[in-house]
Amino acid sequence: IYPRIQEFLKDNDIVICETGLAPYGAAQIKFPYNTDVQFQSLWCSIGWATPAAFGACIAKPQSRVVLITGDGAHQVSGMEIGNMLRYNTKPIIIVINNEGYSIERFLSDTPEADFNNIAHVNFSKLARAFEGDIWSTRVNTDEDFDKALKVTQIMNKLCYIEACTSEFDAPNLAEDMLGSNKKKKKNSAKTNKKKEKDNKKESPVKQEQDNTKKEEKTEILHRDEIKSDFKHLEYETVVHKSFENEEEITE
Repeated sequence: IYPRIQEFLKDNDIVICETGLAPYGAAQIKFPYNTDVQFQSLWCSIGWATPAAFGACIAKPQSRVVLITGDGAHQVSGMEIGNMLRYNTKPIIIVINNEGYSIERFLSDTPEADFNNIAHVNFSKLARAFEGDIWSTRVNTDEDFDKALKVTQIMNKLCYIEACTSEFDAPNLAEDMLGSNKKKKKNSAKTNKKKEKDNKKESPVKQEQDNTKKEEKTEILHRDEIKSDFKHLEYETVVHKSFENEEEITE
């Protein structure tokens, strides 16, 4: 995907990259002269890029704006397409649909976990649900992606390309960096487990006593917090089963 985007970009373009895997792909692009590239890498708030692309269109109406986003992030703020059409802006939107939070799959020790999946959406059809001057398509092959990018160059309207990939498809840089971090994380976890095992061997009785004291202290603090909060509430409550009655809380 990204080598093709590199060939597609022109001088003076504005490129907005979403948080997630997109910055890893964009980091390997050789950008044309005077390209304005925007990342949101500090706070890593997914969904930032779509409204940011709209803002770029308003700020510099004479520039071509190219948005690179993912399906997970786009679900957060994709409704901004409505405002893009309302204000007659014409960005080129590329949604990389890998059926979930692929950045989380790379970072997670359980990449197959359901948390990393999201509801399936046909984004190209979703784009056409907005009433306005828009062209959208869905592509599944490199050849079709090339054709779609060429079509955008003759369209004087908002263009929307949904590029479908596999769940674990990622830029090489992401695989190298995130894979390396994952190995370090696993090694660190192994070291910590070994330390815990050694500590238990040294004094199992003392360890058990310490853990029991910590649990008792945590439970007392938790109950005190509940009691404190309850005094300020003036509505019907359902008392937790661990308390026999409300008087026990307010005492």
